[in-house]
Amino acid sequence: ALVALAPVLNEGYSPMMLRHQWLPDATRIALRTKRTDVAARAVQMCETEARREKPAARATAAAAHCRGLLTGDPEPVLWAAARYEAAGRPLELAQALENAAVLLAGSGRGPAAHDTLDRAARYYEALGAAWAVRRATERFDEA
Repeated sequence: ALVALAPVLNEGYSPMMLRHQWLPDATRIALRTKRTDVAARAVQMCETEARREKPAARATAAAAHCRGLLTGDPEPVLWAAARYEAAGRPLELAQALENAAVLLAGSGRGPAAHDTLDRAARYYEALGAAWAVRRATERFDEA
């Protein structure tokens, strides 16, 4: 998966690309494969894109999402989820909720983690992404 995302992590590739929409996934996958260097680069790229955004919008939410993943803090990821929800972005919302649920579970916040996972699953199911529900549940169970 990181090989497929390599162009996104190359700043010279397609300068007009909205990288922020791919960087939370790149961060998650990099961390999953123990590539913290790649995850840190993805966060840096997302934060750079967010600084260019006027007014703050999706790239800013994605930067918070990535930062929360890298630091293991669910709060920035939940903040990003709220921004995605307000903007009507169900896929990004489901992804942020999934990641927040895993981080919450990993920090011993069981009830909040379960509620957040349930919300993520509902959004994924509405999108017809049954495979994403399976992935989210597997990651949650591992946390």
